[in-house]
This record gives sequence, structure tokens and C-alpha cells, in this order.
Amino acid sequence: MLVQYRQHSLWLITQHNHALVSGKLAYHWKHTPPLPFLLLLAISLHDLSWIEADQSLHWSEDTPSQFFEYPLPQRLELYQKGVQKALQISPYLALLTSMHYQSFFDEKTTPHFHQQQQTFQQHWQKQLNLPQPHLQNDLKVLKFFDNLSLYLCYTPPAAIKPKLPLWMRPEIVYNLSPTPFQMHWKNNHELHFHPFPFQQEFLLTIPYQEITYQQLQQWQNLPPHQRNQNFQQTPQQLWRVWIKKSPNPTS
Repeated sequence: MLVQYRQHSLWLITQHNHALVSGKLAYHWKHTPPLPFLLLLAISLHDLSWIEADQSLHWSEDTPSQFFEYPLPQRLELYQKGVQKALQISPYLALLTSMHYQSFFDEKTTPHFHQQQQTFQQHWQKQLNLPQPHLQNDLKVLKFFDNLSLYLCYTPPAAIKPKLPLWMRPEIVYNLSPTPFQMHWKNNHELHFHPFPFQQEFLLTIPYQEITYQQLQQWQNLPPHQRNQNFQQTPQQLWRVWIKKSPNPTS
């Protein structure tokens, strides 16, 4: 779960919906030749592992946890299941998803997970006959759109910036980008780019659920399962964000 802190409430965006935003950004990207369909699909579905987990919240004391705050054993189990879900669609999706998840951890920290994924990757790479430089380039593309979507989901003007992860900086997005650009928020519903790296301006519609701080206070003495029932009854809303051309970096 992505937890966007605002002045009076939390906006909760599921990992899968964030991933779908990644795919839409990639689909509209001005790329020659166009990005292959399977790579677009891998970008869009790179967080399959979180679909079931995000149906309820993991709680850190009285506050919903961010996805990166989940306990490590729990995250590893989710990633293992996610790779197998991707395999049901395509060995290529499983391979790229596995490489993406494996890159989150040092081999010394998660030796079993690292070795398991390495074995899977070698098998699928041989099956698909794809050279390592090709795969590394595809992984870099996936990570760029993943980070661009995370930046978008976390940093509108209404978001409380001290609550953002330290690694959520535009420089990280810029460093991964195949095309130099700058971006800035015009308001909570327009993200502007210069020079414009997309084929055309377009609208993103991002589902979210909102929990007010007053609700959190009312829930604080409830057991986690009751809080999750309340969360599941929270209506889904839509956040609309236009991706727009900017005539210069500051307009």
C-alpha cells in the first residue's frame, strides 16, 4: 500500500493501481521504436504480488504501513508468490518481475531468496534465449516507470513532504530516464513536463481510499481485523491527474 499523507487524512493507493499508472506512463512515452507489448505488460503488472495483501492494511501501531514498512519475511513471501503469478502469464513477465524483486535486497540479507530467484532467472533466460544486456535494459525501463509512478503518487502539492520516503526524490527518476526532462506540479491535478517526453497530453485516473485522522483516532482501540473491516467499507474515489506539456521548466 502507498500511504499519501495529507493535512486532514491519508490517501491509500494500492500497489497494483500504482503499477497500472506505471504502465500508462510507459504506454504514452515517446519511444522509438515503441516499447514492446510484453515489456509494457510487465511494467503494468510488476506489483501483482500485492493485490491480495492490499485488500487489508498492515498496521504500524495505529497507522497503516507503507509497502516498504512491511516485515521482511512477509514481503519475501509476497514477492515469491508474485513471481509465480507472473509466470502464469508469461515466462518473460516472471523473469523481469523476479529480477526487479531480487534487486531490492542484498544477497547477504536474503541469501535463500536471492539464490532461488537466480535459479529461476537462469532457467527462464535460457528458455527465452534473451541476452543479459537486453534484460538489464528492460529492467532499467521498468524501474524508471516504477519510480516515475511512485513520485507521482506520493508528491502532489497537498501531500505532506516530511512524511515522504527519503529516496522519493526527483533526481532518482531523472537518473533512470532515457530522455532528459524536468517535471513539476502545477496543482494537485496537473503534473507538467519539460521537454515533454510523451506522445501527447493525457489523463490518469487513480483509484484511492481516504481515511481521515479523526477516523484513525476512532479506530485506535479496535483490533486490527476490525480496523480492516472498516477500511474495506471505505468507498473508493478517483484522483484525476493530467500529464501536461510545460513551455519551460518553471511554468
